[in-house]
Amino acid sequence: MLLRSFSVILISLLFSGCSSYQMNQIGLRSSSINSYPNHMSDVELCEASNGYRPTNQTHIALQGERWRRKLSPEQCEEVVKELYLSVAMRHIFDK
Repeated sequence: MLLRSFSVILISLLFSGCSSYQMNQIGLRSSSINSYPNHMSDVELCEASNGYRPTNQTHIALQGERWRRKLSPEQCEEVVKELYLSVAMRHIFDK
């Protein structure tokens, strides 16, 4: 039991040190995004508009939503490659 809980904690710590781009590279975040662009998170929108994840939405719809949120292609790359741990820490300390 102790070994199992230790394994779960270790795996979650390893994945929290990854970015969504790295998770996509190892196949853990490669599923298709099937929601409208205005319902996507910034990470999902950037992954879909930069071609990292497939989606059923048109390129125009994705770019229009990215423009509405004022996200440049460079900002999208930063969002996609930002570590999950840094995102969690920012949310904790900003509140």
